[in-house]
Amino acid sequence: MNVGNHLLPAGTRLNNLYEIVEHLADGGIGTVYKARDVESGDPVAIKVLLASFSRDPMILDLFKREAKILRKLKHDALTQYYVFAKEPTLGIYYLAMEFVSGPSLSTRLESGPLEPEAVFRLIKRLAEALQAVHDREVIHRDLSPDNVILQNGDVAQAKIIDFGISRANTGGPTIIGDGFAGKVNYVSPEQVGIFDAKVTARSDIYSLGLVIAEALTGKQIDMGGTQVQIVDKRRQTPPLEGIDNRFRPLLEAMLQPDPANRPASMKEIADWTLGAPMGRQDQDRTIIRPSSAPPPEQSALDEPPPQANWGKRILVALSLLGFAGVGAGGVYFLVGQSVPEQDQKPVLVAPPRPNAPEAPSQQTNLKPQTQTPAPQQQATQQQAAQQQAAQQPAATPTPAQQSSSSQPAETQKPSTQPSSTVPEIPTTPAQQPVETKPEPTETVTRPPVSTDTQQASEDVSPEARIRTSSAATGSDCMYCSVR
Repeated sequence: MNVGNHLLPAGTRLNNLYEIVEHLADGGIGTVYKARDVESGDPVAIKVLLASFSRDPMILDLFKREAKILRKLKHDALTQYYVFAKEPTLGIYYLAMEFVSGPSLSTRLESGPLEPEAVFRLIKRLAEALQAVHDREVIHRDLSPDNVILQNGDVAQAKIIDFGISRANTGGPTIIGDGFAGKVNYVSPEQVGIFDAKVTARSDIYSLGLVIAEALTGKQIDMGGTQVQIVDKRRQTPPLEGIDNRFRPLLEAMLQPDPANRPASMKEIADWTLGAPMGRQDQDRTIIRPSSAPPPEQSALDEPPPQANWGKRILVALSLLGFAGVGAGGVYFLVGQSVPEQDQKPVLVAPPRPNAPEAPSQQTNLKPQTQTPAPQQQATQQQAAQQQAAQQPAATPTPAQQSSSSQPAETQKPSTQPSSTVPEIPTTPAQQPVETKPEPTETVTRPPVSTDTQQASEDVSPEARIRTSSAATGSDCMYCSVR
Protein backbone atom coordinates (compact mmCIF):
# COMPACT_ATOMS: atom_id res chain seq x y z
CA MET A 1 0.00 0.00 0.00
CA ASN A 2 1.55 3.23 -1.14
CA VAL A 3 -0.15 6.19 0.42
CA GLY A 4 2.41 8.62 -0.89
CA ASN A 5 1.14 8.50 -4.47
CA HIS A 6 -2.41 9.41 -3.24
CA LEU A 7 -3.93 6.10 -4.27
CA LEU A 8 -5.28 3.38 -1.99
CA PRO A 9 -5.13 -0.17 -3.37
CA ALA A 10 -8.25 -2.34 -3.58
CA GLY A 11 -8.99 -4.25 -0.39
CA THR A 12 -7.84 -1.46 1.94
CA ARG A 13 -10.15 -1.24 4.94
CA LEU A 14 -11.07 1.99 6.69
CA ASN A 15 -11.90 1.54 10.39
CA ASN A 16 -12.93 -2.00 9.46
CA LEU A 17 -16.20 -0.49 8.17
CA TYR A 18 -15.56 0.06 4.47
CA GLU A 19 -13.34 -1.76 1.96
CA ILE A 20 -11.87 -0.01 -1.10
CA VAL A 21 -12.98 -1.50 -4.44
CA GLU A 22 -11.57 0.83 -7.10
CA HIS A 23 -10.38 4.37 -7.85
CA LEU A 24 -13.00 6.60 -9.52
CA ALA A 25 -11.77 10.19 -9.80
CA ASP A 26 -9.69 12.93 -8.25
CA GLY A 27 -11.33 15.98 -6.75
CA GLY A 28 -10.07 19.38 -5.69
CA ILE A 29 -8.96 18.33 -2.24
CA GLY A 30 -9.34 14.56 -2.29
CA THR A 31 -9.62 11.31 -4.18
CA VAL A 32 -12.88 9.45 -4.78
CA TYR A 33 -13.10 5.65 -4.49
CA LYS A 34 -15.75 3.09 -4.91
CA ALA A 35 -16.03 0.89 -1.78
CA ARG A 36 -18.45 -1.45 -0.10
CA ASP A 37 -19.95 -1.72 3.35
CA VAL A 38 -18.22 -4.60 5.18
CA GLU A 39 -21.40 -5.64 7.01
CA SER A 40 -24.08 -5.21 4.31
CA GLY A 41 -21.99 -5.30 1.13
CA ASP A 42 -23.81 -2.20 -0.27
CA PRO A 43 -21.73 0.06 -2.53
CA VAL A 44 -20.58 3.38 -1.08
CA ALA A 45 -18.46 6.30 -2.29
CA ILE A 46 -15.37 7.15 -0.24
CA LYS A 47 -13.77 10.57 -0.54
CA VAL A 48 -10.32 10.61 1.03
CA LEU A 49 -8.63 13.89 1.91
CA LEU A 50 -5.20 14.20 0.31
CA ALA A 51 -2.32 13.57 2.70
CA SER A 52 -0.74 16.90 1.75
CA PHE A 53 -3.90 18.73 2.90
CA SER A 54 -4.67 16.71 6.01
CA ARG A 55 -2.13 18.73 8.04
CA ASP A 56 -3.64 22.07 6.93
CA PRO A 57 -6.20 23.23 9.53
CA MET A 58 -8.12 25.38 7.01
CA ILE A 59 -8.49 22.60 4.43
CA LEU A 60 -9.34 20.11 7.13
CA ASP A 61 -12.08 22.49 8.26
CA LEU A 62 -13.45 22.63 4.69
CA PHE A 63 -13.56 18.84 4.58
CA LYS A 64 -15.48 18.70 7.83
CA ARG A 65 -17.85 21.38 6.56
CA GLU A 66 -18.75 19.27 3.52
CA ALA A 67 -19.73 16.45 5.87
CA LYS A 68 -21.94 18.80 7.90
CA ILE A 69 -23.57 20.22 4.75
CA LEU A 70 -24.39 16.78 3.36
CA ARG A 71 -25.78 15.75 6.72
CA LYS A 72 -28.37 18.57 6.61
CA LEU A 73 -29.36 18.34 2.93
CA LYS A 74 -32.18 16.01 2.00
CA HIS A 75 -33.22 15.90 -1.64
CA ASP A 76 -33.48 13.22 -4.29
CA ALA A 77 -31.07 15.11 -6.57
CA LEU A 78 -28.39 15.38 -3.82
CA THR A 79 -26.05 12.61 -2.68
CA GLN A 80 -26.78 11.17 0.77
CA TYR A 81 -24.16 11.44 3.52
CA TYR A 82 -23.18 8.54 5.78
CA VAL A 83 -20.16 9.20 8.01
CA PHE A 84 -17.05 11.35 8.45
CA ALA A 85 -14.12 9.73 10.28
CA LYS A 86 -10.33 9.37 10.59
CA GLU A 87 -8.55 6.08 9.91
CA PRO A 88 -6.15 5.72 12.89
CA THR A 89 -3.72 3.28 11.22
CA LEU A 90 -3.28 5.24 7.99
CA GLY A 91 -3.81 8.65 9.58
CA ILE A 92 -6.20 9.82 6.83
CA TYR A 93 -9.61 11.52 6.91
CA TYR A 94 -12.42 10.22 4.74
CA LEU A 95 -16.07 10.84 4.00
CA ALA A 96 -18.48 7.98 3.21
CA MET A 97 -21.54 8.85 1.12
CA GLU A 98 -24.09 7.44 -1.30
CA PHE A 99 -22.63 5.76 -4.37
CA VAL A 100 -24.20 7.01 -7.62
CA SER A 101 -23.78 4.65 -10.56
CA GLY A 102 -23.67 6.43 -13.89
CA PRO A 103 -21.61 8.75 -16.04
CA SER A 104 -21.04 12.39 -15.31
CA LEU A 105 -22.66 15.01 -17.50
CA SER A 106 -19.29 15.94 -18.97
CA THR A 107 -18.72 12.31 -20.02
CA ARG A 108 -22.18 12.15 -21.57
CA LEU A 109 -21.64 15.37 -23.58
CA GLU A 110 -18.56 13.92 -25.24
CA SER A 111 -20.97 12.01 -27.47
CA GLY A 112 -23.07 15.03 -28.36
CA PRO A 113 -25.61 17.48 -26.95
CA LEU A 114 -28.75 16.49 -25.11
CA GLU A 115 -32.19 16.77 -26.63
CA PRO A 116 -34.00 20.06 -25.79
CA GLU A 117 -36.72 18.20 -23.88
CA ALA A 118 -34.05 16.35 -21.85
CA VAL A 119 -32.31 19.64 -21.11
CA PHE A 120 -35.61 21.14 -19.92
CA ARG A 121 -36.08 18.22 -17.46
CA LEU A 122 -32.47 18.58 -16.30
CA ILE A 123 -32.97 22.31 -15.62
CA LYS A 124 -36.02 21.68 -13.46
CA ARG A 125 -34.37 18.88 -11.43
CA LEU A 126 -31.08 20.69 -10.76
CA ALA A 127 -32.80 24.01 -9.94
CA GLU A 128 -35.07 22.35 -7.38
CA ALA A 129 -32.07 20.63 -5.72
CA LEU A 130 -30.05 23.86 -5.58
CA GLN A 131 -33.03 25.72 -4.12
CA ALA A 132 -33.01 23.19 -1.27
CA VAL A 133 -29.29 23.89 -0.82
CA HIS A 134 -29.85 27.66 -0.76
CA ASP A 135 -32.70 27.29 1.73
CA ARG A 136 -30.08 25.92 4.12
CA GLU A 137 -27.98 29.05 3.48
CA VAL A 138 -25.36 27.03 1.60
CA ILE A 139 -23.77 27.98 -1.74
CA HIS A 140 -22.26 25.21 -3.89
CA ARG A 141 -19.72 27.49 -5.67
CA ASP A 142 -18.40 24.67 -7.93
CA LEU A 143 -21.17 23.67 -10.34
CA SER A 144 -19.82 22.03 -13.47
CA PRO A 145 -20.69 19.08 -15.76
CA ASP A 146 -18.17 17.00 -13.77
CA ASN A 147 -20.23 17.43 -10.56
CA VAL A 148 -23.51 16.31 -12.13
CA ILE A 149 -23.94 12.52 -12.23
CA LEU A 150 -26.58 10.95 -14.49
CA GLN A 151 -27.63 7.95 -12.41
CA ASN A 152 -28.16 4.95 -14.68
CA GLY A 153 -27.60 7.34 -17.60
CA ASP A 154 -31.00 8.99 -17.03
CA VAL A 155 -31.33 12.76 -16.94
CA ALA A 156 -34.41 12.44 -14.73
CA GLN A 157 -32.16 10.81 -12.05
CA ALA A 158 -29.35 13.36 -12.14
CA LYS A 159 -27.57 14.15 -8.86
CA ILE A 160 -25.26 16.95 -7.73
CA ILE A 161 -22.06 15.86 -5.99
CA ASP A 162 -18.85 17.40 -4.60
CA PHE A 163 -19.63 20.06 -2.01
CA GLY A 164 -15.92 20.28 -1.14
CA ILE A 165 -15.66 24.05 -1.62
CA SER A 166 -19.20 24.84 -0.60
CA ARG A 167 -19.61 27.78 1.68
CA ALA A 168 -22.26 28.76 4.17
CA ASN A 169 -23.98 32.00 3.30
CA THR A 170 -23.12 33.32 6.77
CA GLY A 171 -19.38 33.43 5.96
CA GLY A 172 -16.15 31.40 6.19
CA PRO A 173 -13.12 30.74 4.02
CA THR A 174 -13.01 28.74 0.80
CA ILE A 175 -10.26 26.47 -0.44
CA ILE A 176 -8.18 29.41 -1.65
CA GLY A 177 -9.64 32.22 0.41
CA ASP A 178 -12.59 34.49 -0.18
CA GLY A 179 -11.62 35.19 -3.77
CA PHE A 180 -11.70 32.60 -6.53
CA ALA A 181 -12.92 29.06 -5.93
CA GLY A 182 -14.11 26.42 -8.35
CA LYS A 183 -13.32 25.45 -11.90
CA VAL A 184 -12.23 28.50 -13.88
CA ASN A 185 -14.52 28.09 -16.88
CA TYR A 186 -17.75 27.99 -14.81
CA VAL A 187 -17.16 30.55 -12.08
CA SER A 188 -19.31 33.68 -11.80
CA PRO A 189 -18.05 37.28 -12.30
CA GLU A 190 -18.21 37.97 -8.56
CA GLN A 191 -16.00 34.94 -7.89
CA VAL A 192 -13.19 36.55 -9.87
CA GLY A 193 -13.47 39.84 -7.99
CA ILE A 194 -15.86 42.07 -9.98
CA PHE A 195 -19.30 43.35 -8.93
CA ASP A 196 -18.22 43.77 -5.29
CA ALA A 197 -16.85 40.19 -5.24
CA LYS A 198 -19.80 39.12 -3.07
CA VAL A 199 -20.68 35.47 -3.66
CA THR A 200 -24.38 34.71 -3.19
CA ALA A 201 -26.97 32.22 -4.40
CA ARG A 202 -27.06 34.10 -7.71
CA SER A 203 -23.47 32.97 -8.26
CA ASP A 204 -24.74 29.38 -8.56
CA ILE A 205 -27.38 30.65 -11.04
CA TYR A 206 -24.62 31.99 -13.32
CA SER A 207 -22.65 28.72 -13.14
CA LEU A 208 -25.75 26.63 -13.83
CA GLY A 209 -26.44 28.78 -16.91
CA LEU A 210 -23.03 27.88 -18.36
CA VAL A 211 -23.70 24.16 -17.66
CA ILE A 212 -27.10 24.31 -19.42
CA ALA A 213 -25.61 26.14 -22.43
CA GLU A 214 -22.99 23.39 -22.78
CA ALA A 215 -25.67 20.69 -22.51
CA LEU A 216 -27.60 22.29 -25.41
CA THR A 217 -24.60 22.63 -27.75
CA GLY A 218 -22.37 19.81 -26.56
CA LYS A 219 -19.49 22.31 -26.48
CA GLN A 220 -18.00 24.31 -23.67
CA ILE A 221 -18.35 28.10 -23.92
CA ASP A 222 -14.88 29.56 -23.85
CA MET A 223 -14.71 31.58 -20.60
CA GLY A 224 -11.05 30.82 -19.76
CA GLY A 225 -7.69 32.26 -20.70
CA THR A 226 -5.38 34.56 -18.82
CA GLN A 227 -6.46 36.27 -15.68
CA VAL A 228 -7.28 39.46 -17.59
CA GLN A 229 -9.24 37.51 -20.21
CA ILE A 230 -11.18 35.63 -17.56
CA VAL A 231 -12.32 38.94 -16.03
CA ASP A 232 -13.04 40.67 -19.35
CA LYS A 233 -15.17 37.80 -20.64
CA ARG A 234 -17.40 38.14 -17.58
CA ARG A 235 -18.06 41.85 -18.03
CA GLN A 236 -20.62 41.05 -20.77
CA THR A 237 -23.10 38.33 -21.56
CA PRO A 238 -21.37 35.25 -23.03
CA PRO A 239 -22.06 34.46 -26.71
CA LEU A 240 -25.01 32.12 -27.23
CA GLU A 241 -24.59 31.07 -30.88
CA GLY A 242 -26.28 27.80 -31.76
CA ILE A 243 -28.57 27.89 -28.70
CA ASP A 244 -32.19 26.85 -29.20
CA ASN A 245 -34.27 30.04 -29.35
CA ARG A 246 -36.70 28.63 -26.79
CA PHE A 247 -33.89 28.64 -24.16
CA ARG A 248 -32.38 32.00 -25.05
CA PRO A 249 -34.62 34.14 -22.74
CA LEU A 250 -33.74 31.92 -19.77
CA LEU A 251 -29.98 31.79 -20.46
CA GLU A 252 -29.75 35.53 -21.19
CA ALA A 253 -31.28 36.19 -17.77
CA MET A 254 -29.10 33.66 -15.93
CA LEU A 255 -25.84 34.87 -17.55
CA GLN A 256 -26.18 38.58 -16.81
CA PRO A 257 -22.83 39.98 -15.56
CA ASP A 258 -24.48 42.00 -12.79
CA PRO A 259 -25.98 39.66 -10.15
CA ALA A 260 -28.83 42.13 -9.56
CA ASN A 261 -30.11 41.50 -13.13
CA ARG A 262 -30.28 37.71 -12.73
CA PRO A 263 -33.30 35.78 -11.46
CA ALA A 264 -33.76 36.21 -7.73
CA SER A 265 -33.82 32.49 -6.87
CA MET A 266 -33.55 29.00 -8.27
CA LYS A 267 -37.30 28.64 -7.78
CA GLU A 268 -37.92 31.09 -10.63
CA ILE A 269 -35.81 28.90 -12.88
CA ALA A 270 -37.54 25.69 -11.76
CA ASP A 271 -40.95 27.28 -12.44
CA TRP A 272 -39.95 28.54 -15.89
CA THR A 273 -41.95 27.28 -18.87
CA LEU A 274 -40.17 26.31 -22.07
CA GLY A 275 -40.22 29.20 -24.55
CA ALA A 276 -41.65 31.73 -22.08
CA PRO A 277 -39.84 35.01 -21.33
CA MET A 278 -38.36 35.56 -17.90
CA GLY A 279 -40.29 37.82 -15.52
CA ARG A 280 -37.58 40.49 -15.21
CA GLN A 281 -37.35 41.00 -18.97
CA ASP A 282 -41.13 40.96 -19.39
CA GLN A 283 -41.39 44.15 -17.31
CA ASP A 284 -39.42 46.09 -19.97
CA ARG A 285 -41.47 44.90 -22.92
CA THR A 286 -44.47 46.61 -24.50
CA ILE A 287 -47.52 44.39 -24.90
CA ILE A 288 -49.47 45.06 -28.14
CA ARG A 289 -53.06 43.86 -28.16
CA PRO A 290 -54.79 42.72 -31.37
CA SER A 291 -56.96 45.41 -32.94
CA SER A 292 -60.03 43.16 -32.86
CA ALA A 293 -60.10 43.00 -29.09
CA PRO A 294 -61.59 46.06 -27.35
CA PRO A 295 -59.51 47.79 -24.70
CA PRO A 296 -60.29 46.85 -21.10
CA GLU A 297 -61.74 50.33 -20.44
CA GLN A 298 -64.36 49.83 -23.18
CA SER A 299 -65.12 46.32 -21.95
CA ALA A 300 -65.79 47.71 -18.49
CA LEU A 301 -68.18 50.29 -19.94
CA ASP A 302 -70.02 47.69 -22.04
CA GLU A 303 -70.76 45.51 -19.04
CA PRO A 304 -74.34 45.89 -17.72
CA PRO A 305 -74.63 47.65 -14.38
CA PRO A 306 -75.05 45.34 -11.42
CA GLN A 307 -78.58 44.80 -10.16
CA ALA A 308 -79.54 46.84 -7.15
CA ASN A 309 -79.85 44.87 -3.95
CA TRP A 310 -82.84 46.49 -2.28
CA GLY A 311 -82.72 44.19 0.70
CA LYS A 312 -79.28 45.44 1.65
CA ARG A 313 -80.27 49.04 1.03
CA ILE A 314 -83.31 48.74 3.32
CA LEU A 315 -81.20 47.16 6.03
CA VAL A 316 -78.66 49.95 5.71
CA ALA A 317 -81.40 52.61 5.91
CA LEU A 318 -82.94 51.00 9.00
CA SER A 319 -79.53 50.77 10.59
CA LEU A 320 -78.90 54.46 9.95
CA LEU A 321 -82.30 55.39 11.43
CA GLY A 322 -81.58 53.27 14.47
CA PHE A 323 -78.21 54.93 14.97
CA ALA A 324 -79.84 58.36 14.59
CA GLY A 325 -82.46 57.51 17.24
CA VAL A 326 -79.86 56.26 19.64
CA GLY A 327 -77.82 59.41 19.06
CA ALA A 328 -80.81 61.69 19.69
CA GLY A 329 -81.66 59.84 22.88
CA GLY A 330 -78.10 60.17 24.06
CA VAL A 331 -78.10 63.92 23.39
CA TYR A 332 -81.38 64.36 25.30
CA PHE A 333 -80.08 62.31 28.17
CA LEU A 334 -76.90 64.37 28.37
CA VAL A 335 -78.09 67.95 27.79
CA GLY A 336 -81.90 67.87 27.46
CA GLN A 337 -82.93 67.49 31.10
CA SER A 338 -83.76 70.89 32.64
CA VAL A 339 -82.66 71.89 36.11
CA PRO A 340 -85.67 72.77 38.40
CA GLU A 341 -85.92 76.48 39.21
CA GLN A 342 -85.39 77.50 42.78
CA ASP A 343 -88.06 79.47 44.65
CA GLN A 344 -87.43 83.17 44.48
CA LYS A 345 -87.78 84.96 47.80
CA PRO A 346 -87.95 88.73 48.37
CA VAL A 347 -84.73 90.30 49.38
CA LEU A 348 -84.81 92.84 52.20
CA VAL A 349 -83.12 95.90 50.80
CA ALA A 350 -83.36 98.16 53.94
CA PRO A 351 -84.33 97.40 57.54
CA PRO A 352 -87.92 98.49 58.52
CA ARG A 353 -88.48 101.66 60.50
CA PRO A 354 -89.00 101.24 64.20
CA ASN A 355 -92.57 102.68 64.28
CA ALA A 356 -93.72 101.35 60.91
CA PRO A 357 -97.13 99.66 60.96
CA GLU A 358 -97.27 96.01 60.28
CA ALA A 359 -98.32 95.04 56.80
CA PRO A 360 -101.59 93.11 56.46
CA SER A 361 -101.16 89.44 55.89
CA GLN A 362 -104.05 89.13 53.47
CA GLN A 363 -103.62 89.75 49.80
CA THR A 364 -104.41 93.28 48.70
CA ASN A 365 -106.95 93.76 45.95
CA LEU A 366 -105.89 96.67 43.88
CA LYS A 367 -108.39 98.41 41.67
CA PRO A 368 -107.61 100.38 38.58
CA GLN A 369 -107.42 104.13 38.88
CA THR A 370 -110.44 106.27 37.94
CA GLN A 371 -110.38 107.73 34.57
CA THR A 372 -110.09 111.50 34.19
CA PRO A 373 -113.09 113.46 32.76
CA ALA A 374 -113.37 113.55 29.03
CA PRO A 375 -112.20 116.74 27.25
CA GLN A 376 -115.84 117.81 26.46
CA GLN A 377 -116.88 117.56 30.11
CA GLN A 378 -113.89 119.65 31.17
CA ALA A 379 -114.82 122.34 28.63
CA THR A 380 -118.42 122.49 29.94
CA GLN A 381 -117.22 122.84 33.54
CA GLN A 382 -114.88 125.68 32.61
CA GLN A 383 -117.73 127.55 30.79
CA ALA A 384 -120.02 127.28 33.81
CA ALA A 385 -117.34 128.64 36.10
CA GLN A 386 -116.86 131.64 33.83
CA GLN A 387 -120.59 132.43 33.81
CA GLN A 388 -120.78 132.28 37.60
CA ALA A 389 -117.86 134.63 37.93
CA ALA A 390 -119.53 137.13 35.58
CA GLN A 391 -122.80 137.18 37.59
CA GLN A 392 -121.33 137.76 41.10
CA PRO A 393 -120.72 141.62 40.82
CA ALA A 394 -124.32 142.31 39.80
CA ALA A 395 -125.92 140.73 42.87
CA THR A 396 -126.76 143.09 45.87
CA PRO A 397 -127.10 141.78 49.34
CA THR A 398 -130.51 142.01 51.15
CA PRO A 399 -130.96 143.82 54.49
CA ALA A 400 -131.26 140.60 56.28
CA GLN A 401 -128.08 139.39 54.78
CA GLN A 402 -126.32 142.65 55.65
CA SER A 403 -127.52 142.49 59.22
CA SER A 404 -126.50 138.96 59.53
CA SER A 405 -123.21 139.71 58.01
CA SER A 406 -122.61 142.73 60.22
CA GLN A 407 -122.82 140.68 63.35
CA PRO A 408 -119.68 139.31 64.60
CA ALA A 409 -118.92 135.79 63.79
CA GLU A 410 -118.85 134.77 67.42
CA THR A 411 -122.47 135.98 68.11
CA GLN A 412 -123.99 134.32 65.13
CA LYS A 413 -126.10 131.36 65.98
CA PRO A 414 -126.97 128.57 63.79
CA SER A 415 -130.34 128.86 62.11
CA THR A 416 -133.03 126.48 63.13
CA GLN A 417 -134.67 126.70 59.75
CA PRO A 418 -133.67 124.23 57.23
CA SER A 419 -131.18 125.47 54.75
CA SER A 420 -132.30 125.93 51.25
CA THR A 421 -128.84 125.30 49.91
CA VAL A 422 -128.03 122.20 47.97
CA PRO A 423 -126.04 119.64 49.93
CA GLU A 424 -122.47 119.15 48.94
CA ILE A 425 -121.67 116.63 46.34
CA PRO A 426 -119.39 113.98 47.81
CA THR A 427 -115.90 114.13 46.62
CA THR A 428 -114.61 111.59 44.23
CA PRO A 429 -113.05 108.63 45.89
CA ALA A 430 -109.32 108.55 46.27
CA GLN A 431 -107.28 106.79 43.70
CA GLN A 432 -107.27 103.07 44.35
CA PRO A 433 -104.26 100.95 43.61
CA VAL A 434 -104.39 98.59 40.67
CA GLU A 435 -105.07 94.98 41.50
CA THR A 436 -102.15 92.78 40.62
CA LYS A 437 -102.02 89.07 40.33
CA PRO A 438 -100.06 87.36 43.07
CA GLU A 439 -96.86 85.46 42.35
CA PRO A 440 -97.34 81.72 42.15
CA THR A 441 -95.10 81.01 45.10
CA GLU A 442 -95.70 83.93 47.52
CA THR A 443 -98.01 86.82 48.38
CA VAL A 444 -96.74 90.33 47.78
CA THR A 445 -97.68 92.69 50.66
CA ARG A 446 -97.54 96.46 50.43
CA PRO A 447 -98.20 99.18 53.07
CA PRO A 448 -101.66 100.90 53.02
CA VAL A 449 -102.07 103.90 50.77
CA SER A 450 -102.38 107.11 52.69
CA THR A 451 -105.06 109.71 51.67
CA ASP A 452 -103.89 113.27 51.28
CA THR A 453 -106.51 116.00 52.03
CA GLN A 454 -104.97 118.41 49.62
CA GLN A 455 -105.13 115.82 46.85
CA ALA A 456 -108.77 115.08 47.77
CA SER A 457 -109.71 118.76 47.57
CA GLU A 458 -108.14 119.00 44.16
CA ASP A 459 -110.28 116.11 42.94
CA VAL A 460 -113.58 118.03 43.76
CA SER A 461 -115.49 118.89 40.60
CA PRO A 462 -116.10 122.58 39.58
CA GLU A 463 -119.85 122.23 40.18
CA ALA A 464 -119.28 121.31 43.80
CA ARG A 465 -116.94 124.24 44.26
CA ILE A 466 -119.59 126.67 42.87
CA ARG A 467 -122.27 125.32 45.18
CA THR A 468 -120.03 125.61 48.15
CA SER A 469 -119.09 129.19 47.29
CA SER A 470 -122.74 130.25 46.75
CA ALA A 471 -123.83 128.69 49.99
CA ALA A 472 -121.20 130.60 51.88
CA THR A 473 -122.06 133.98 50.31
CA GLY A 474 -125.82 133.48 50.04
CA SER A 475 -125.80 134.22 46.36
CA ASP A 476 -127.76 132.42 43.71
CA CYS A 477 -126.09 130.00 41.32
CA MET A 478 -127.22 128.11 38.41
CA TYR A 479 -126.44 124.82 40.06
CA CYS A 480 -128.17 125.54 43.39
CA SER A 481 -131.73 125.01 42.11
CA VAL A 482 -130.88 121.67 40.76
CA ARG A 483 -131.27 118.92 43.24
